[in-house]
Amino acid sequence: TYLNLYANKNSISMNQTQLLAVDTLFKLGYDYKFYDKIIHVNDYLIPSEYEEARNS
Repeated sequence: TYLNLYANKNSISMNQTQLLAVDTLFKLGYDYKFYDKIIHVNDYLIPSEYEEARNS
């Protein structure tokens, strides 16, 4: 079904390639003056430990 494409175990977190891609986009934004500082995606991720609290 449609939801199985997006709401699955692979959609819970991003892999290293995806994280690098987002970091690269943020770097481009910094290079072109959209951001005042370089943003690292890992600084803004929600820790996976919150899944237990969410499901309780």
